[in-house]
Amino acid sequence: MTAPFGSSVFVNCPFDQHYMPILRAVLFAIIDLKFEPRIATERLDSAEPRIQKLYTLIRQSRLAIHDLSRIKARKKGEMFRLNNGFVFRKRSPTSLIPISARTATSPSGR
Repeated sequence: MTAPFGSSVFVNCPFDQHYMPILRAVLFAIIDLKFEPRIATERLDSAEPRIQKLYTLIRQSRLAIHDLSRIKARKKGEMFRLNNGFVFRKRSPTSLIPISARTATSPSGR
């Protein structure tokens, strides 16, 4: 059963063992505030493309938490790697536009 849009919070964060205590605290806080956390691991269908799963979870969530605290380069002079390939801009509860697609089709890039 999908949580209602108004109470859903998409959580974008690492899922490794070192981050797990922080993730548990974030999920506890979301639930304690009477919201429904939505995370990528709630849907384990390996046939579903990852980007489609993320798009659907984001689209079904009114709010989002993006933990970017571990963004860093592996070595000096290297650019850090972002874990999310697309950044979405919400127009309405049922409409998301990938920024990369929007700028690719807009002559002004706005």
